[in-house]
Amino acid sequence: MQTFSFILIASELGPSGFGTFSAALALTLVLAPFVEMGAYAITVRDSKTPHLLATSLGTTLKTTSVLLPVAILVLTAASYLALKELNLILTILLGLGVFVGMRFMYVAQAVNASLSKFSRNAVFDMGLSLALLIGAFSVKLIGSGKVDAWFLMYASIYGVVGFLFFLFTTRAERIRIGAGGSWNAIVERLREGWTFAFGGMAQSAYSELDKTILLNLAGAPAVGRYSMAVRLIQVSYMPINALLNVTFPKMFRLMDSNEVGALSRYLLKIILTALVYSVLCVLTLQVLAPLLPNLFGEEYASSTHLLKLIALAVVLQGVYWPILDALTAMGFQKLRMIITFGGVAANVTLNLILIPSMKEYGAVVSYLASQLILLVVASVLIVWSTKRMVGKG
Repeated sequence: MQTFSFILIASELGPSGFGTFSAALALTLVLAPFVEMGAYAITVRDSKTPHLLATSLGTTLKTTSVLLPVAILVLTAASYLALKELNLILTILLGLGVFVGMRFMYVAQAVNASLSKFSRNAVFDMGLSLALLIGAFSVKLIGSGKVDAWFLMYASIYGVVGFLFFLFTTRAERIRIGAGGSWNAIVERLREGWTFAFGGMAQSAYSELDKTILLNLAGAPAVGRYSMAVRLIQVSYMPINALLNVTFPKMFRLMDSNEVGALSRYLLKIILTALVYSVLCVLTLQVLAPLLPNLFGEEYASSTHLLKLIALAVVLQGVYWPILDALTAMGFQKLRMIITFGGVAANVTLNLILIPSMKEYGAVVSYLASQLILLVVASVLIVWSTKRMVGKG
């Protein structure tokens, strides 16, 4: 259903309106990890006992409340200085939806994943998708101001649905949140979470920062056409993402038992499963890409070629994401952060070089090249890390 809402809203807003929204959303998603400070991974890790989980969630909520005003100020400054085409008020409201609602959603998903309540996450995803679809239909009925309406609709849906899902999850599991909010606990979370925050920002930057660069160097219509292709890749990757949500907690459990060899075999199994799906997905996208103008309108005709090229990213992500998760489970989160930032640096550099002459095609080349670099480096480091831990054992 999220796919249907995406098709509907992209066709209604057109490349320019969809590009404007995508650039604003990209900026909020890049900043969002600094609000949660690794809450997803830390929640999964701290789910061993109900008391530890309740304390961890209390610290997460109070840390987020402290960091939220800072994130809004940074978003405001970045929007005003770097993305003057955006409506500042609407961007701030979108930021509140992402910084608060989406963070509630991720933490609730982490609680359910750590407790193996995957069906609950699936039901929530269906509810969120239905809400977005209703929102997209509501925007379609509006005669004018559709871009502004979608900003408000998107922020409201994530804010309300994310909070309700968090509330339902904690009530269903009888988690009494309260302890864990002392200043010492918040400082400790900041000390522990900064590597997750920078790592999360780098990961978001891979798929989002290029849209803000593209907006400044090539304009909103180019962002819209490029975002169309990238969004379809993200939708195609959802089954792998669901797989990783299931496997990530088990990686921590294997490391708690010091089973490095078992983790290596488990990682290989995940990668092979993801590869089979990824290859089939790429072939399917090559066949379906010519249908884009029929679904979204002739304004998106060039997105057909963009999608055919960028589809290769599904294969690259299907391999390097499980490796990055394994590095985190093995205690190498700082290493993960460093290599991810290296990939982002390569992505930004290539974008600044290629976009002025190649526009959205330059963004595609930069996207694929930087992800290939990350895959190669991550593969080398996981082998090194495994050998190092086996040697210590």
